[in-house]
Amino acid sequence: MNEKLNVTLNGRKLTTPRCTSIAEILPKSPHKGKYPAIAAMVNNRLAGLYHDIRTDSEITTLDLTSREGTEIYRRTANLIFFAALKEVDQRAKVEVGQSIGNGYFMEINDGHLTEKIIKSIEDQMWKIVKRDVLLRPVWIPIEDAISHFKKAGRADRVLLLKQMRKSEAQVVDVGKYRGYVYGPVAYRTGIINKFKLHRYQ
Repeated sequence: MNEKLNVTLNGRKLTTPRCTSIAEILPKSPHKGKYPAIAAMVNNRLAGLYHDIRTDSEITTLDLTSREGTEIYRRTANLIFFAALKEVDQRAKVEVGQSIGNGYFMEINDGHLTEKIIKSIEDQMWKIVKRDVLLRPVWIPIEDAISHFKKAGRADRVLLLKQMRKSEAQVVDVGKYRGYVYGPVAYRTGIINKFKLHRYQ
């Protein structure tokens, strides 16, 4: 018999089977905000909505108006960008720079870009968003992650993973693309519906 847990979700007390995800019970006590829920605080710890509830919990959902929600929104948009780029040009080389305002500076193919390529990447991003792909990060051995990103030509990721003192790395698949993530992401791509690619002048 499945163990029942006591959960308070957005102020409402519920009972739910152990290992039910936050996303599954969210319709019983919807997020109270202008924007969709993108993550949650579970017993004062940040978690994705795909998080499986394993103990009695106090849960409050977050949207992009919070600092944590904004970070997760940007992280997921970044993931979608790389997944789209892989569809447009598998050989493209990307250098990720510093964040600029509400976005990121990225250099693709040493700056040899056309407006047509930029539009193709953005169009592919919108296709991924409209497919509303479910996202669920998994942990894999650090050696497997290093091997994957080495084959993918992601020297930045290889260097980062080699510096980590962990036995596993968290990755998430979006279509043919596998990305490393260092924190929660949105549980589905359809939430990420506000973005724009600009050529940096």
